[in-house]
Amino acid sequence: MRGRTSRLWLFSSVLLTVGVAGCSASHSQDMAKLGGVRLTYRMVLKAGDASHLDTIRAGVRRVLERRVSGLPDSPTATVVQKGPDQFVVEITGKVDPAKADHWIAGCHLLGMYWAKTVSTTIVKRRYVSRESAAGAKPAVTFYDQMTDRLIPPGTAEYAHVIRSWRPVLDGDDLERADVMQQPNGGIVPELAFSQSGALKMEKWCRKYVDRGESLATVVDGVVISIAPLENGAIIRDKAVIEGTFDRKYVMDLVDLLNSGVLPVKLQLISSETVKPR
Repeated sequence: MRGRTSRLWLFSSVLLTVGVAGCSASHSQDMAKLGGVRLTYRMVLKAGDASHLDTIRAGVRRVLERRVSGLPDSPTATVVQKGPDQFVVEITGKVDPAKADHWIAGCHLLGMYWAKTVSTTIVKRRYVSRESAAGAKPAVTFYDQMTDRLIPPGTAEYAHVIRSWRPVLDGDDLERADVMQQPNGGIVPELAFSQSGALKMEKWCRKYVDRGESLATVVDGVVISIAPLENGAIIRDKAVIEGTFDRKYVMDLVDLLNSGVLPVKLQLISSETVKPR
């Protein structure tokens, strides 16, 4: 993990029409004429969320509005709250529902952790990280040296490994994401931190500089990168997510992060394709 200079990459956006009490008349006419997709989501709330539900709803709506504005091939889109814990997203035009769902509801959790239970070049610990080959969905797996077993993503053991780490940053500490070109022609995500995030990162680096400790980047419960802090490095404002990534994955991840990280997970409860007249 190392600091980098950055260049902001701008991506195109399309017109967003925001519904308040319901879909606007103009958008309803567009749906009837052009057809489209209607996706309904329920917020997956945890114990204690009820005390700040209004803040969560506002955060979800803000991120959804940004994300639908970045959808390609859609003249208009609306985001409408339905009841206390649901949102309806209507997108006009020829839209793949699965791709739209991935774009809209993905990346609900971002975190950077001190992987304190994973072996380094200096200290032997219980787990050894094994990065996946370059692919559309990068994922680090773990080898448990105590039980002689591989631990893949999506398992209870995998989630336990992440919970054993110490958080360094979360999605609220991210100011923006950029694309960093690599000398070998590949690209990697670069993260620029907020003022509070930069202070947290600098504090961690100063504590563990020259000790070979690793930072892990976790997106939606999957470790996409784990890399040691380079000797003498003090990261503050920016950091590169190390790894070999598919170009489309990097571009999509950067765009999603720039649209904001969802404060809670969204569960798709219905998907309806509206045929044009």
